[in-house]
Amino acid sequence: MLDKEFEKRLDFINVLDKLKALFYKLLSMIPLVREFAKFVEEKKDIRAASPYGYTPLGRLLREYRTSLPQHDRLVTFPEIASWQTSTGEVVPVYEDYNGRGTEYRLAGFWNVQKEQAVKVSEIREEIMPENRICTLELAEVYVKAVESFMEDMEPEERTRENRPMYQRQNEEYIQGR
Repeated sequence: MLDKEFEKRLDFINVLDKLKALFYKLLSMIPLVREFAKFVEEKKDIRAASPYGYTPLGRLLREYRTSLPQHDRLVTFPEIASWQTSTGEVVPVYEDYNGRGTEYRLAGFWNVQKEQAVKVSEIREEIMPENRICTLELAEVYVKAVESFMEDMEPEERTRENRPMYQRQNEEYIQGR
């Protein structure tokens, strides 16, 4: 019975370690997420490539690009960032105006809950850092939560091992070797 419990805990710890590694990868993208959000908040076009290839932001946009149904040149990036507005949560809609994923022009916003377009002029003032929801930035919060959970779990394990029953079993095991 103890072996099964110990195995479950090891599996859980392994999963947490994998999640932590994933979150650290996401954390490295935060400067690019902030750069993207700044372009959106300033209603600027995004140049995602230079003469030498894709920029770091361009590579991020290429990876998280989602085309809108029935619109071949309109794309969103819902995993990167969204904004909470009076109309609900919105993501920016960009037009890939050269069709190669290297030049983007802000075309409007997409309401995530209602699945409908929102004009830039309707929510222009609400697209600001205070209303930003950066899903990749939330990874930092998750990493800290995992770390604190692991720290809370360790003292419990140490307390359990110091119980007389476990100490006696450990001594018997050592003597039996």
